[in-house]
Amino acid sequence: LGDYLDLVVAKRELLSFKALAFEKATTRRSVNEIVHRLHEFMIVRGIAHELDSGRVALPHAISLSVDAEQSLDQIARADIQQNIELAFRNSYGENSLFMGDVASVDSKKSPAVQLADVIAGAINRKINHTGDHGYKDEMAEMIVDRLQIQLGRGEIPGVDATTWLSI
Repeated sequence: LGDYLDLVVAKRELLSFKALAFEKATTRRSVNEIVHRLHEFMIVRGIAHELDSGRVALPHAISLSVDAEQSLDQIARADIQQNIELAFRNSYGENSLFMGDVASVDSKKSPAVQLADVIAGAINRKINHTGDHGYKDEMAEMIVDRLQIQLGRGEIPGVDATTWLSI
């Protein structure tokens, strides 16, 4: 695991980690609705961060790949794409940011989605695990520490759930 994380850190300039989580108990909305909204928020907020940090310059094109196991069907993915395009136009004007397809990808065939699964699993363990400290906790700590993931509570407009952010 350490060697894998060292490789990820060495390629950090090519990668951008964004994580969002929510507490189901704090919302009346369906999980599907919240997941849909969080994807939109993650891309819009994430690109703002990348622009502010100078890692990305305008004009720029973005694509989004989501795990095929998630509950986002073709209509939901098209809706996410349209909402992100609208947010980009409102924030940056015409022809500055382009949102490509929101693709559904089998994680078995995508190293990037597999990496996202590893990171999401580590974050989930750090936020939710309350039992005895074991090897899974050590792995989660190694992932969070080596990738310098910082978690904190935040607010997301339009989502009535407590959220955790790492940008």
